[in-house]
Amino acid sequence: MSSGKPMDEKESKAAEANEKADSAKLNGLEPGLAEAEAKAEEFKADLQRLQADFENFKKRAEKEKLDSALFANARLLSDFLPLLDSLDSALAAGNLSDGEKKGIALVRGQFEEILKKEGVVEIPALGKRFDSNLHECLLRGGVLEKDDGVVLEVLQKGYLFKNRVLRHAKVKVNVLEEKSARDDGEESAGGGAGEGT
Repeated sequence: MSSGKPMDEKESKAAEANEKADSAKLNGLEPGLAEAEAKAEEFKADLQRLQADFENFKKRAEKEKLDSALFANARLLSDFLPLLDSLDSALAAGNLSDGEKKGIALVRGQFEEILKKEGVVEIPALGKRFDSNLHECLLRGGVLEKDDGVVLEVLQKGYLFKNRVLRHAKVKVNVLEEKSARDDGEESAGGGAGEGT
């Protein structure tokens, strides 16, 4: 038994020496481990940024694809608007029989329904306040019974496509200020001429 005890001491010293050696090795590896962990975090952050960039790219590409299709549709639908104008002109013509007017009105109604289904709607203009985002002023008039800046007449209908202007409504707008300014100028010019004669 006495021979077992020194053996345990030897084993204990050896284990202690191994433990110290292992501890020294671990202490030497710790800075490298911390550096490796920092690099791993950096790679992880880079990967997350790349994933976010790729997701944004996919969304942008999808939006551009949809916008491109919308633009193509808008061009095609815009090309049909003169046909609708022609149908309106035909209906306004006074030299058609009732049957002809009824037929044209039916075709126009069907055509307008197709356009509505595609997202094309007429811009409200007559009697509305002039809005340069929706209307284009071609003529000005001065009707005292109407408010200033109100659309008096629609010369050509305007249309929206999916809430974007496809064609501005071409209108005649009531302008009272300009008329009253002109009248004031004429009166003073006329008054001066009258006094000098």
